[in-house]
This record gives sequence, C-alpha cells and structure tokens, in this order.
Amino acid sequence: MKIIVFLKNIVFLLMLATIFAGCNKKTNNEADENATKEKFCTFLNEENMDKTIPFVDEFLSRLAAGLDDEQQLQVLVAWLKSQPCIVDAVLILYGNETPPMSEIELSFDENEMTKRFIMTVSMEKPLKIAGYREYETISLESTKWKLAGYFDVVSNTFQESELNDCDMCHNLVFDEEFNTFFVAGERANNSYITCYLGNYTVNYSLSTIRLEIDKPDVVNDNNEIYFGCLSEVQTFELKADELKLYYNDKNKYILLNQINCTRPMWSVRLILKPQADENYLAIEDPEILVLVSNHKVTLRQSAPGAKNPELLLYYDLIGTECNKEFTIKDFLATGKFENGVYEYSIAYPGNSKQNL
Repeated sequence: MKIIVFLKNIVFLLMLATIFAGCNKKTNNEADENATKEKFCTFLNEENMDKTIPFVDEFLSRLAAGLDDEQQLQVLVAWLKSQPCIVDAVLILYGNETPPMSEIELSFDENEMTKRFIMTVSMEKPLKIAGYREYETISLESTKWKLAGYFDVVSNTFQESELNDCDMCHNLVFDEEFNTFFVAGERANNSYITCYLGNYTVNYSLSTIRLEIDKPDVVNDNNEIYFGCLSEVQTFELKADELKLYYNDKNKYILLNQINCTRPMWSVRLILKPQADENYLAIEDPEILVLVSNHKVTLRQSAPGAKNPELLLYYDLIGTECNKEFTIKDFLATGKFENGVYEYSIAYPGNSKQNL
C-alpha cells in the first residue's frame, strides 16, 4: 500500500515538474517575443531600417510551409500590426515586378509624429525583406499628361500614339480641388479640339483609380481607342514624369508623359460678333457657360453699360490652365467671337461668369 502511495506521489511530482517546465518555456518564449518587439521598435524609431530586417526575416522563416505567398504576406501584415510601435500596415503591391516584389506601407510613431515607409518584400521561398524606402506623397491633383501610347504587357509591345505631333490632342488634366478631370479629344475637321469633363475616384494606398467620362462627340478610331481604354482603367502607377493607367486585368496600360507647366493667371480679350438679339450676353449663353465650367475660367463683359455699342462686344477671358491656347480655341470654335484675340492686363471689374 505504501509503495502504491509512494508511486502516486512520484507521478504527481513529475506532472507538476512537466507543468512548471511548460510554464517556464512559455514564459521564456513570451520574454523573447517581447524583447524582439522592443528591439524591432527601437531600430524602427531610430530609422535604422536595415537592422529591423533580420527580425522580420526570422519571423518569415518560421511560417507554415503550406501557406501560399499571398497568405504569408497577410500573416506578415498582421505580425507588423502587432508591434507596439506600428500604427498601421497595408499591403499596397503584390508581386508586380520582375523579379516579383511586393510592398507594404508602414506607419509608425516617432517623437509624437507619424512616419511612413515602404517595406519591399522579395517573393522568394521563404519570403525575404529586400529593403525599405521612404514614403513619397503622390497626387494626381494639378497634374497634366500627354498620351504617349499603349503598352501590351503580355506581348511586350508598344503602340505609339498617332497624335504626337498635336500638342493639344489627347491631353489629360486632373483638377486641383475637385475629383474631376479634363480630357482633350482629337481635332474636329482639323480645326479645333473639344474638351470633355469627367469624374474620378482614386485610392493612393491601393493604387486604384476609376475614370468616368462620356464618349466624345467626335467619333474616329483614335478617340474610340483612347476614351474606350480610359473607361476601363482599374489601377495606376505614378512616377515623377510618367503615368501608367492599367486596364484589362493589368495586361495592358495607357502610357502618358507629364507636361510640366506653371499655373500663372493669364487674360485675353475676345470680341463678340454682332448678334441679332440686342440683349444677348455671352455670359448668359448656355453653350458658353459649359466652356466656362469645363475650362475653369472667368468670362466677363469688359465694359458693361458703356454708351459705345462696340465696347459692349468686348469680353475678358481669364484663366489659370496650363494650356492657354487650348482653352481659347474652344471659345473661338463656337463661332460667336471674332478670330482676333488680344493680350491685355486686367483692368475692369466688369460683369462676369466665373468658374476658377
């Protein structure tokens, strides 16, 4: 009997030893994990980015072999978010390079300020961190682009635009305040270009964009291709002087080159052709008002109330668009103004219709 009791005590003590050993192991693992997080965050806050890479690579090396690349990236994002210094981590690019690379946008606190870096992940087996780069604030607002051509990713072929000799054809201008953009069509009867207004929604973190615009009035092969492709755009890639608008599941993209220009105030004087209606005012004409809205310009009567009838035909056109000539030609194309355009300095307050 005593032997049985003794053996039971021995078993009980062994169980306790096993439990305590497990607890100690768990405690040690937690301590190691906390130490890792502390070191990782210290290097991150010091912006000593290279020294954080071994910690991340070590974590990636321990991931389950059954996970595919995308699942591993999602686990990595979750792990990064669990770090006390990380405010947010977002997968912004998945395997979109040669060799395949993915990118994760990191936001972290540093001296009560939120800093942002891009972590580049090499899609090896196992995944490895290729490095970091500083987050660059990108925006399409107030930018202007010229169509260069169309690129087929699958066949690796480029089709150059047939309108490169036309400075104003197939330009794309993004508004600086509202989610609108302007698209220049092709010349109608080789005389003037019509500007089309559209709306866009963009997500810079996910590099997605949606362009909504009606089909152009001038129907031809070039316009059909250009406007048709714009309506199918899903994602984009923006660099300093180059914009790629991807469509067809990223198998094709529209390539545009940036047109660098300033936005100074400019002004010209237009002379209205005599109208049958004595009370006609260009600033009340629906057709003219559409142009004012589309081009974001001011049109005003130069000398309202003047006794000289000729002065009542003078109108001031004031704008800030980069392409002044493009705007003026659209107004002259209405046929309601004389062809002569005069540069002038703004002098009269005048009656105006403004849409700046």
